[in-house]
Amino acid sequence: MTRLRSCPYTMTVDSYSDSLDPVNIEDFFKEGNVPEKVWVKFTSLRRQNRCGKGRPIHITAIEERLD
Repeated sequence: MTRLRSCPYTMTVDSYSDSLDPVNIEDFFKEGNVPEKVWVKFTSLRRQNRCGKGRPIHITAIEERLD
């Protein structure tokens, strides 16, 4: 979670040095209930970044990691 209003959540991919800005994460989790580690499938969006922290993505599937 970030403190920026324009992009409240960012994701970091473990195997890459890439930051992601999920634009639809609230469709899967209520605000404040987003787990720290998740498995995610996403599509990159061809649009301007909302913030400088990550590239915008649209989540197609997500589940909590238990490891």
